[in-house]
Amino acid sequence: RAGGLSDVAFPLGAVLQRESVKKLEKETNNILADQLEASILNLAQSSLEGAGDQVKVVLGYAQQLRNQPTVGRMALNIMEDNSSSPVFLEDGDKLTIPKRPSHVTVVGSVQRSTVATYVNGQNFYDYLQMAGGVTKIADIRKAYLLLPNGESRKLSKTTVIPVGSVIIVPP
Repeated sequence: RAGGLSDVAFPLGAVLQRESVKKLEKETNNILADQLEASILNLAQSSLEGAGDQVKVVLGYAQQLRNQPTVGRMALNIMEDNSSSPVFLEDGDKLTIPKRPSHVTVVGSVQRSTVATYVNGQNFYDYLQMAGGVTKIADIRKAYLLLPNGESRKLSKTTVIPVGSVIIVPP
């Protein structure tokens, strides 16, 4: 209805924000906060040294979860043929399709976080080299790719790195 995509549109980066998902995120955060508070009761009753400090930290985290702003973002891939499972818009939905980026970001346990120019066909080891390689504490086996639409994928030697992605190397 909007007339289609422009020449500079980046469908892989499409973001759909939905109020019902925002409410679900809030409910999920509250459930997790409740579970944290329930699990800390045993620690609160213990006589372990430092237990009081641990209880305060966990209760603080539970409160942060309750107060965490939610956005209702849905991972969406409008590049694939979704005729078998189309996404129907609801009142209040906000669909944003950004302009095509020209970079890949590398962060985490690398020598220096980098925003590298995207090169078609490069694998994640090529991008790691642009970041100066990994640090001694890097866990390369747990490295993952954050796609522009919010999806995350485990990395391997054969993973295609799309433009606009973020490579994350955890410690």
